[in-house]
Amino acid sequence: MDVVEPFLALVVYPTTPEAQARQADNLVRIAAEKIRLLPGFLEARVFVSEDGGSLVTLSQWSDRESF
Repeated sequence: MDVVEPFLALVVYPTTPEAQARQADNLVRIAAEKIRLLPGFLEARVFVSEDGGSLVTLSQWSDRESF
């Protein structure tokens, strides 16, 4: 019997301190409006760096093919 493990996708986006909050809000909005509706999507989180230089998204999918 094949066991399917959830797939985690970690993406790092470079940004600037001035744009970080706006870009984080945009990522959250896109996830809430579109990505969450995709088959196999389980959850996502957006992390901001303390220095304002990057955003990190972590999304979990039921399997790699769904991603």
